[in-house]
Amino acid sequence: MTLRKGDVLLVDGNSRFSVAISYLTQSTWSHAARCVGGLPDPSGQLSLQLLEADVILSLHTVPVSKYSGFHTRICRPVGLNPQEIDAVVAFSMARLGHQYDMKNVIDLVRYLIRTPPLP
Repeated sequence: MTLRKGDVLLVDGNSRFSVAISYLTQSTWSHAARCVGGLPDPSGQLSLQLLEADVILSLHTVPVSKYSGFHTRICRPVGLNPQEIDAVVAFSMARLGHQYDMKNVIDLVRYLIRTPPLP
């Protein structure tokens, strides 16, 4: 598998919220998730998991297979040793269950309303 622990997976989402984010940011990518390595799935098997933030579900893990049919891009950290990557993943995982940060979304919309993006 190409995806490694610590990588960030950029996703071209297909929800209305994703389309709005792509339009407002003028980016192909509307969503990002961090690969946290192998975690047990409901059956007890280890599977590669992503940590993602969701407006409704908060910060949670999902299997990589969730994005198998999406247009994605892998961003790999450069210059970090394995211990540093483990520290970043541990820091991220310690925030499981935290609420989605809507303040940043609102600030982005307020900033862009003054200068609407050009299609």
